[in-house]
Amino acid sequence: MLNSFAITERGQGHIERDTPCQDFSFSQIEDFNGRRMVIAAIADGVGSCEYSHFGAETAVMTIVEFISDRLHVAEDLEECKFEDVIKDGFELALSKIENKAEQMELPFLEFDCTLTAAIYDGDKLWYGHSGDGGIVALKGDSSYDMITKRHKGVEFNMVFPVRDTASWEFGSVSNISSFVMM
Repeated sequence: MLNSFAITERGQGHIERDTPCQDFSFSQIEDFNGRRMVIAAIADGVGSCEYSHFGAETAVMTIVEFISDRLHVAEDLEECKFEDVIKDGFELALSKIENKAEQMELPFLEFDCTLTAAIYDGDKLWYGHSGDGGIVALKGDSSYDMITKRHKGVEFNMVFPVRDTASWEFGSVSNISSFVMM
C-alpha cells in the first residue's frame, strides 16, 4: 500500500518579517498501466533571493507534471529509464524557472531554489537532487540511510541551487520501505 503527503509551512521568521514561504512540496500517487507509483518533489528557495518562492513552486510543479506525463505515455515501464526521466524533468524545470523570470521581467538569479524529486513504487526509489536538503530512506532491514548528498559550499549558508547543473545527482536504490524528503 502506498501513501504520500506533502507539507509546506511558513516559518516563524517569515511570519515576523511578513515574507512568503520560500519552500514548496507536492506528491501524488498515480496508476501507470496497473503499476501504482508515488511522484514527489520538494524545493527550497534560497533565502537571499527575493523571488525564490516562485522558483521553488515552478520547479516542483514542472517536474511532477513532466514525470507523470512521461510515465503515462511509456509503452513499457519495465524498460523505462526513470533516472533519465527525472534528469529531463530537472532540465525542463530549470528552463521553466528561467521563463518565469523572463515573463516577470526580473533577474533569473533571484529565483534560485534547490530541487529534489523522486519516483517510488513501494520497493525501488529513483531520485534526482540538487541542494542542501535530501532524501532519507528506511530500508527493508529496518536501517536508515541518507540517500542523497547535501550540496553545500564552504560557507555555512552557501547552497548549490538547481541552476548549478554540475551538482545534480541522480540514482536509484532498492529495498526501500519508506522515505522522507526534506
